[in-house]
Amino acid sequence: WHGEVLFFKVNMSEYYTVKEFAALLKVNPETIRNAIRSGKIIAIKPGGGKTSGLRIPQVELQRMAADLSYKTQNKERHEEGNVYD
Repeated sequence: WHGEVLFFKVNMSEYYTVKEFAALLKVNPETIRNAIRSGKIIAIKPGGGKTSGLRIPQVELQRMAADLSYKTQNKERHEEGNVYD
């Protein structure tokens, strides 16, 4: 790999651990790890090393909530027969 490594300061209070994120969504932490591996959830490794844990930005929770809200609204419209709204 010949890319550039960028270092920047991160406010860790704006990030969740995998365990915290899973607890908020009421799912198993392994479900979150699988979603990270598949690219469905964005996460960072702040220390870059093997011992540093993954961190998930708060905006991922907001994005997922917005996506869920959109899907729920579309499902309700479809069930009501308003699929073209």
